[in-house]
Parts: sequence; structure tokens; C-alpha cells
Amino acid sequence: MSSQPTHLELQLFLPNGKPIVKSSGRTRDEVIEVAKKFTNQIRTPS
Repeated sequence: MSSQPTHLELQLFLPNGKPIVKSSGRTRDEVIEVAKKFTNQIRTPS
């Protein structure tokens, strides 16, 4: 995972050496906030 000023980019490197690159269209802070909410929901289900 590499961070750019305007977006977060995910990189998956396959065994054959060909990478898959996806841009999330979200900032690092937005992704971290969603990850925190997701983690809290798993730890404390309703």
C-alpha cells in the first residue's frame, strides 16, 4: 500500500510478477476511519 497526497492506492503483487493496482478514491484518513469502525463492530457486535 502506498500513500499519495490525494488518494490511497492498493497494490497486489501476484506470483507471476504482474501487479494489480487499484485506486480507492479515498484519502488515507477516510480509509483509517472506516477500518476503525469495522474493527469496533467486530469486537462489539450489536
